[in-house]
Amino acid sequence: MTQERDESHIPPSGAQSGEIVEKRNVQLPAIVNYIDHRAEILRLAESGGAEFDAVRVSLLNAIKRDNKIANCTPESVYNAVADCLKLGIDPSGTHNSAHFVRYKNELKLMLGYGGLIELIVRGGEYVKVYAEVVYEGEEFRVLAGTEDRIEHTIDPEIRNGIRGKTIDPIRAAYAVALHRDGARQWVFLSKQDIIAAKSASKAPAPSPWDLRPSEMVKKSAVRALAKWMVLDKVGVQALSVSDDGDGYSFDPSRMRQVQNHASAEELERDQRAITGAPGRNAGEPEPPTQDAEAEQPEESNDGEAFGDEIAAMVDAQEGARE
Repeated sequence: MTQERDESHIPPSGAQSGEIVEKRNVQLPAIVNYIDHRAEILRLAESGGAEFDAVRVSLLNAIKRDNKIANCTPESVYNAVADCLKLGIDPSGTHNSAHFVRYKNELKLMLGYGGLIELIVRGGEYVKVYAEVVYEGEEFRVLAGTEDRIEHTIDPEIRNGIRGKTIDPIRAAYAVALHRDGARQWVFLSKQDIIAAKSASKAPAPSPWDLRPSEMVKKSAVRALAKWMVLDKVGVQALSVSDDGDGYSFDPSRMRQVQNHASAEELERDQRAITGAPGRNAGEPEPPTQDAEAEQPEESNDGEAFGDEIAAMVDAQEGARE
């Protein structure tokens, strides 16, 4: 079921920022209505860097690119939007920050190379994190022992015409993190490591490894380095959200306990309110479920249950302050 709604403020795909768009009525997918009914709860997850309205526009644009997203399970769409708001990350794909990706009938937020670095640096332990790929023919040396450094000479002539097409001409990659105390950490991936990461990837077709090979190699290098980095709660969650099965996972026991972060009670409340079931009370109907080829989910009628849900959230917040 769909309903008509004025979406004249949303520019069509390819429109420039600030461009005046002719007013029109569009048919909203039921899954977007499902998210709209939970907007007030989702706004509670906003942590800066991403707002509900902007994320909603990115969701609509993702549906334009892949209309099967409209058939994804409501829970998965809700969780993808909530992840985006909690992390405060832009899901539009700008600067390869993050993307909404459909895995069969489930929607997930997938961080890109740029978004992963943004969230790690935001934690405050590191002032700079970057990665680079090494192409066949470029000078590259890894010095271990007491030297402990990487030497790499980028050759623009070698890169012209081959950059960004496949991983075949990439012979290695490395990632470097500059700590706030001036110390450096680095790691490098061999050709075999890169092939193994791509082979282990669970990303659906068309795979980002085929669309953006160099960016995916850099992302794997950063994830490999992050196994040894000191990360805060957001950084650890960023590694989880960016995981497409490349084999580089983080040990949660290494997570830095950051002062001035939310209290244990606040974190527990957020866990219940944001990452739990997507706003459904006992009296509310079960959300529709279907496979990737099924019809679009019907709009749920929240009514008083949704109002009770908001009231419960407000009570929980006031109780936590007391």
